Amino acid sequence: IQYNFLSLFFFIQSPESWILVGNCFSLQKEHELALKCFHRALQINPDCTYANTVFFLKKISLFIYLSIY
Repeated sequence: IQYNFLSLFFFIQSPESWILVGNCFSLQKEHELALKCFHRALQINPDCTYANTVFFLKKISLFIYLSIY
């Protein structure tokens, strides 16, 4: 994970870096932080298809998770 944050440090204006860090947060069950990273990727490049996909899938899964528990 240190490598991923290092990637974000050097490529802070790259949506791919934010997606990478968001995926790491998602794997660690830090869903709100993952959403923030995916949202930042969309702010940088609103046309990024992968960022749109993971952002809305994570948002839907978090909504379902919170409604169950």
